[in-house]
Amino acid sequence: MIPVKGQAVRDRKMQQAEASRERKIDPIDLAVALAAVLDRKKADHIEVLDLRSITILADYFVLASGFARIQIQALCDAALEEGRLIKKKCRSVEGYEDSGWILMDYGDVIVHLLTEESRDYYRLERLWGDAPRVDWQTSPLPVHSEEGSK
Repeated sequence: MIPVKGQAVRDRKMQQAEASRERKIDPIDLAVALAAVLDRKKADHIEVLDLRSITILADYFVLASGFARIQIQALCDAALEEGRLIKKKCRSVEGYEDSGWILMDYGDVIVHLLTEESRDYYRLERLWGDAPRVDWQTSPLPVHSEEGSK
């Protein structure tokens, strides 16, 4: 079926309205919030890499490990929920169903959730070895409203 011109305009307006509802949050605050929720959900070896001076891919990478695929899926679900609470939409999730590596794209922040085996194999910290580490545990967390989380 060929979309009607009016429908395409309405769809575009709906997408713009949804984008405007997304909260403007600094990338570092988002990275810290995501690292903190992963920590609360028992992720291992959490690191936040500052890539601003190294690449245009993203401002920050958040890396975290889980012992099995089902745990990294649970970590992904928790990160998606945290994003929803702070009104920051994840653009895409790759590798959720059948991988030992889940990638979550929040635009300026990319979250990599890996099984220990995958993390040892790919060694992202070594690949991005020039990136400064962010001390996410001492950074203040952004405040989010529980309003609308029902």
